This record gives sequence, C-alpha cells and structure tokens, in this order.
Amino acid sequence: MQATRITFVLLDNMLATSATLPSQMLLAAQSAAGRNPTIQTQIELCTASPDSKPVITRTGMRWLADTTIDNISNSQIIYIPGLWRNPRPLLKKSTQLLKWLQREYENGALISAVGTGCCFLAEAGLLDGKAATTHWHYFDQFQKDYPQVQLKRQYFITQAGNLYCAASVNSLAELTVHFIQRLFGKDIANHVERHFSHEIRRAYEASGFF
Repeated sequence: MQATRITFVLLDNMLATSATLPSQMLLAAQSAAGRNPTIQTQIELCTASPDSKPVITRTGMRWLADTTIDNISNSQIIYIPGLWRNPRPLLKKSTQLLKWLQREYENGALISAVGTGCCFLAEAGLLDGKAATTHWHYFDQFQKDYPQVQLKRQYFITQAGNLYCAASVNSLAELTVHFIQRLFGKDIANHVERHFSHEIRRAYEASGFF
C-alpha cells in the first residue's frame, strides 16, 4: 500500500510549532494505528524548503529540510507554516513557492495554512472567491491586500474545498485532529486529541466555516 505523503513547507522566520506540533500528532496517530491490524493507512512525513539552505526559524533554530520543493510532487497533504510578524517581505521573494502551490493544488493536494501563512494561498490566487481566515493581528492588512478573498474574521478555521486556513497554532491542532480522523478514523483521532490536549477542545465542526 502506498503511503500518504504529507509535506511540511519550511520557511525563514517561521513559527517552528506550526510544523513540529502537527507532525508529532500525526506520528502519534500512526503509532496508535500500528497497534490496530484493521487500520492499513500509512503516512510519510517530509519537510521541504524553497532551496537547500537551512531555514532559520523564529527561535533562531536552524532547520535543514529533507529536500527542496522542486523535488516534491503529488503530496496528499501540505502544511504551510505561520510566520512571525509581517509576511510580505518573504511573499515578494516566493514566486517559486507560489507556482509550486498552484501546481500541487491542481494535482489534488489538500493544503493547510496557519496564521500569516494563509497569505501564501491568497498570494497564489487560490483563495479568490473563497472563504479564509488568518491571525487576528493581520485581519485588516489581509483584507486590504486580498479583497477577492472572503475573510471570515469570526472563525478560527475555514475550509474551501481542499484549502484549509487556521487562525493560530491551537486551531491548527484542532484541524490536524480532523485530518487524523480522515486518515485513521475517529478512535485514533480521539486517542491523539486526549494525549495532546488536557482540556476538552471544541469540535472541528463547531469552530470552522465550510
């Protein structure tokens, strides 16, 4: 059985938790599923950056990706990280990444972005006429830069077909539980949620706009 490829895009000045947290949750799901012989799903996690240089995260930690985005194709799920503060300087230098996102979306990839990372979906034109959200601090600038996008300020998660936006890393955790349920089933999703959250989270369906 071919594994489901899940690609985490790494970018300079990214919030490392927007990749490390969902990857740990997904690996926990795979580990739990491995103890259930009736679940056949396998996942393959990969990190990719625009070039071969190490990415410097917001913490100053250097993170060397597994490969470059040019060497990645046919991802089933893609995670775009949130960036610290203003994403526009990096957006201006991201033509290669935007074209790659357009191509992967056309190939049927499910793409998730968090916080200001949602700007990459908007900049690529993928959110025109569609619902989206972003970090609250960037609402006004986002609406100014992307007037064709239907910004849903009151929602922490939005879904428009295969495009998902999460307002914060906590919302991304809720969204990842939803992806785990799609991949492994409700029991595994509940198992992961219990291990990664002491409080009872709101249901994915209750916190999103679809």
